[in-house]
Amino acid sequence: MKRIRVLGDGLANKIAAGEVVERPASVVKELVENSLDAGATIIQITIAQGGKELIQVEDNGAGIPSDDVPLAFERHATSKLQSSDDLFAISTLGFRGEALPSIAAVSQMTLITKTTDEPAGSLVEVHGGQLIKHQPIGASNGTSITVRQLFYNTPVRYKFLKQDATERRYILDTVTQIAMAHPEVRFTLIADGTELFKTAGDGDTLSVILAAYGRKVAEAMIPVDRTKDLVRVVGYVSKPHLHRGTRKDETFLVNGRVIASRMLSSALERGYQSLLPARRFPIGVLGLELDPSLVDVNVHPAKAEVRFQEEREIFQRVMFAVKEALLSQDLSSSYALESKAPPQSQRMDYREYRQKLASPSPSQSYSDHKPLLWGRDEVAASGPVVSRPITQPREQSSLSTFIRERDQDLWARKKVVDVVANSNPAEGRLHSHPMWSGLVPMGQWINTYIVLGHRDALWLIDQHIAHERVLYEKLRSSYRRNIGSQPLLLPLHLELPPSQAAVLADHLEMLTELSFGIEEFGGGGFLVRSVPLILGQRLEQASIEEMIVELIEHWEKGGDKLDATITTMACRAAIKAGDSVSWSEIEDILLDLAETENPYTCPHGRPIIVKLGLPEVERRFGRR
Repeated sequence: MKRIRVLGDGLANKIAAGEVVERPASVVKELVENSLDAGATIIQITIAQGGKELIQVEDNGAGIPSDDVPLAFERHATSKLQSSDDLFAISTLGFRGEALPSIAAVSQMTLITKTTDEPAGSLVEVHGGQLIKHQPIGASNGTSITVRQLFYNTPVRYKFLKQDATERRYILDTVTQIAMAHPEVRFTLIADGTELFKTAGDGDTLSVILAAYGRKVAEAMIPVDRTKDLVRVVGYVSKPHLHRGTRKDETFLVNGRVIASRMLSSALERGYQSLLPARRFPIGVLGLELDPSLVDVNVHPAKAEVRFQEEREIFQRVMFAVKEALLSQDLSSSYALESKAPPQSQRMDYREYRQKLASPSPSQSYSDHKPLLWGRDEVAASGPVVSRPITQPREQSSLSTFIRERDQDLWARKKVVDVVANSNPAEGRLHSHPMWSGLVPMGQWINTYIVLGHRDALWLIDQHIAHERVLYEKLRSSYRRNIGSQPLLLPLHLELPPSQAAVLADHLEMLTELSFGIEEFGGGGFLVRSVPLILGQRLEQASIEEMIVELIEHWEKGGDKLDATITTMACRAAIKAGDSVSWSEIEDILLDLAETENPYTCPHGRPIIVKLGLPEVERRFGRR
């Protein structure tokens, strides 16, 4: 029979480290929170190889008194709690006294610290939980902690770490979120010698949003500030036209602490009810300021989860704060088509954005959006551009007006079908392919569906997903075959937030294999010089930029990245529902579709062809 025994300190610390230190980003979080609790106003984080080889956090905080330095590496030793009563009114980020000993147990750590009232600093080295060195040292005020060879003595833990680029992205996300909670602190993140992220430390959350997400996001943020019964909801949320495919850019803070909360995510999204497309999520930085006794932060050693005493009440406060902020803005400008001229400078003063928040930009006409692709066809076809302003929503309309506009719309749609029908499609090329032989082309219905007639059925073909399937298979088969690219008339300048820029940089090789021409020039900036020839001349500047952002969102989710990339490219470049297409283009699409491996569903699984059988039609007319 095995006997019960007390675990040694080294083994106990390794077990504790399993809860506190999950990956390099966990180390960064714990060390930065210690710096903030020490009153630091400048914090620099330096990492190498995704934090596996090196993590260094330097600050100008209060430092640790030399007599207390050895205690900092003892479990459950802390300066932040004095009694059990303090546990239920915690105002500091750390309080458990587990971070330093847990990190030191699975790494080689060096600590240098000095307080303002001591003549010299202290140096301590701890390897795998064992004290190696403790001596005085000349140092500036504050603390510097260097962590090397993370998980060097726990190879099983090391094996589960991701690639360097992925771990670097986790660290960037962690630092970005903490900076949102503490805009008064100047943060700098350096990875492998390159500055990834830097904030001004001027106390303004909007300037941190600018540093984290870029100019376009900062311009589209709406301030939130609502206080009721000593509970304040404050921060920024994005206008409805700006949304993401994941919740990654939803940041929640409670009394300055970054937390993860499904309840707060639901409250934020409920505030946007009916304003966002399905399965799309807003960008938000929302902080809750309330009595510390009303929230329990001692739920998990990582301190990322909290428990509220009045969860339902908090949900309502957040939801109504978001709704109130959205309703206070003129959201109509959110849907205006914006000119995407390349910026003159990458870095701009965030104060300009505050003025723009109060005055929405005027709507622009469709003529502002011109294809960027250079080709002889466009030169030959160039002519006067007719401005078509965006139609504003009707507030009130009489029944007669509605009927008149409806009839005009139906007549316009009839003319679209007539135009295609009068081009005599039956004399075209479709009959030469076995898949389409025996079918009579009848036209294009509401600029969305291709209509073909058969003696036994009416065929409806969705033009968008048919074209999407064609492009998908062409792109798939052309991967790494250098099928050629088409230069843009003007290079497209992309300015991405650091997290997205890092993801795009990691996937440039894949895009090059797909015949994109994209160059990185630092600071989150990229130049798109060419796109795959297969994508044709349909992509405009806005479409290319939206496609790349969507690709980044897919890459962050993992899975089959190549397939997700090709699927997204095909979907973005395909003709859309509502596009008027010549019969020659329709023939090209249908003939190409017939040559695909699967002409019946798009890459997302939606049906391309719907057949309305003659028996069903006759039943509808009472003939059966």
